[in-house]
Amino acid sequence: MVSSWLRAVAAEREHRFESQIKSIVRMLGLVSWPTMEDHLRFTKHTGVSVSRHHSVVVSRGCRAAVCLCNRWFKHCAKKPRVWTVELKLEDLHPDMAIGICFHNFRERDGLLTESRHSLVARASDGAVLRKGTSTGLLLRPFKEGDILRLTIDMQARELTFELLASGEADGNTRNSAAVTVERLPNEVVVAVGFPGSSESDASPQRVKILSCSSERPVRACRREAWDHDDNIQPPLHQRPTYTNLFSWRDRAPVHCALEEASVASSLT
Repeated sequence: MVSSWLRAVAAEREHRFESQIKSIVRMLGLVSWPTMEDHLRFTKHTGVSVSRHHSVVVSRGCRAAVCLCNRWFKHCAKKPRVWTVELKLEDLHPDMAIGICFHNFRERDGLLTESRHSLVARASDGAVLRKGTSTGLLLRPFKEGDILRLTIDMQARELTFELLASGEADGNTRNSAAVTVERLPNEVVVAVGFPGSSESDASPQRVKILSCSSERPVRACRREAWDHDDNIQPPLHQRPTYTNLFSWRDRAPVHCALEEASVASSLT
């Protein structure tokens, strides 16, 4: 009976100690949060057609159209997340635009590159446009088969455009180009803008969602003044007092200089 009771008490204390260690590690921000895969899909809009699994959007129409995804990424102070979306550019048009739309976006705004509620990259030259005006940031011209990676950090409210050539998504980013735009609004959604084309130039435009994942950002630990390595203070019992602030070796030159000054003043 006594041995079983001791084992139960030891197990309870061990469990309590492990829970305390986990809470401390969580407070310090040392824990690595797992990456979660998300089911991001295109929604049906006028002027575009969506595949059966809603992972591919195609535009063959002669008028401009915009296709939004099904998930809105929101800024949450308590549980912020960083979203990574990879889009494959299968068939392109020079005036195609890919990026994000803001909460006030409406389909009647027209072209995505001219909308006042969008932040997109243009396919012809890789220019990044915000609210219909150029930001001065450039990627490179899009090519068919490229992969556009959008990293949406809703904690820092930043969007990173990263353009990868075909075959570079596995880590070989020698020919990649990336730019980052700050000050995102509190709610955004991934969008693809298709320009209008004439009947003679009605080539299909196709974009495919490869993956969408999210993870918790690593919190930066706040360091106080006493946490810095160069701010090391000795213990109180080792600190010098007024009487022994200077050792005799340090006080001897001062004492000699005072004596010489007094002798010199007496001679004059």
